[in-house]
Amino acid sequence: MVWRVGLLTAAVSLWWAVGLQVEAAYGVNILKYTETLPSTSSASSPIEILRGLGYWFFYGASDQTGNWTQTAVAYTQQLWLVFLTLAIPTAAFVAAALLKWRQRSYFILLVVVGLVLAVGPYPYYTPSGVSALIKAFMLATTPGLAFRSTDRALPLVLLGLAVLFGAGVTAVTRRATTKGWIIAGLAGVAIAGASAPLWTSGGVVSELTQPATPPSYVVQAVDTLDHTQPGTRVYAIPGNNFGACRWGDTIDTVYPGLLQRPFITTSNRPWARCPPPICSRPPTPPSKRASSTPPPSPRWPR
Repeated sequence: MVWRVGLLTAAVSLWWAVGLQVEAAYGVNILKYTETLPSTSSASSPIEILRGLGYWFFYGASDQTGNWTQTAVAYTQQLWLVFLTLAIPTAAFVAAALLKWRQRSYFILLVVVGLVLAVGPYPYYTPSGVSALIKAFMLATTPGLAFRSTDRALPLVLLGLAVLFGAGVTAVTRRATTKGWIIAGLAGVAIAGASAPLWTSGGVVSELTQPATPPSYVVQAVDTLDHTQPGTRVYAIPGNNFGACRWGDTIDTVYPGLLQRPFITTSNRPWARCPPPICSRPPTPPSKRASSTPPPSPRWPR
């Protein structure tokens, strides 16, 4: 059974493993130009992990959009919601301590291992013994840095807590039918209450919305570009990754999905390994590029 599960896991993981291999061979050094280890480990405290939170992006904010995730406001500032998200794992721990059943040890181990992995190097500047080992592994090795978003082990914690919590509710309903069903109902209300932002449409940042159809002037621009020198590519400058328009904030530009011709633009990260003077130099306009004398080839560092 174990080898079958392993084989199935390997087979269904090919889609992302192949993509990562291609990116590693031909793409940008994503680990160098994206979030750092201090950033990803800034919020993965044990308490937040047990609450089902702890992902660094969840707590982010900017002057333009406010909180990157609207639910972060409720989960960090509304005391009743904080209480519910702490009460549920507490009840799961009580059930784990009082109940005896065959698979209990497995799910307790699942919570412990998942918690250690999800917390990772937190707190970054004063880590504990285990966290210090995880931090050293991530700083010293490329595979370790690739796993810097340690809170992705959070599902292990949630699965273990959910089963332990459910086992406790089941045991209560079997021993005291009437009171047990009342407790089961309260448990369901607590779970629904802990997910309150999902019922209030708070999962989407209001400033990061856009109409289903772009404005007419965007559609007209696309139509003009499609019928102007169709044998060439459209080069958009400056790059507008994370750009915002008056009609909406789409994060990524909408033009690749609207145009019927090739489209290229720059990004917010360098997409080539070259000396800073060359990478930072603005591109030569197409009108000057044809008439100017080609510059000598730069000497790339080895």
